[in-house]
Amino acid sequence: MTYFRGAHGIILVYDVTDPLSFENIRSWMSNLQANAAADVDRILIGNKCDMADKRVISTQRGQDLANEYGIPFFETSAKSSINVEECFLTLANACFARLKNEGTPQSPANGKTITLDQNANGHIQAEDKGCAC
Repeated sequence: MTYFRGAHGIILVYDVTDPLSFENIRSWMSNLQANAAADVDRILIGNKCDMADKRVISTQRGQDLANEYGIPFFETSAKSSINVEECFLTLANACFARLKNEGTPQSPANGKTITLDQNANGHIQAEDKGCAC
């Protein structure tokens, strides 16, 4: 699966109202383990946490699955904007920390160099340096 190639971070999302989407996370994790870089940052998200009356996957089950894979876990609501920014910042910060330790990342796919920096608020900023030829 070439669409994992070059990824710095991957978000795995399931619907807390849909047990099949939760079970599919294991399949996606198998695909990641087989096809993505071993050090790619990952995060698990249970979406639609605002739909408590239709929930079938408990927060604890989501947390247990994330613990099994050793990855961060959030419950979000895209509709209500619950934890959306927090989960993206967590993943961005994890990628930033890893890439900063590895040096300036260069994407072999497009030859561009991206410089990462954190502003005073802790937010990640990326500057495209163009072709690194």
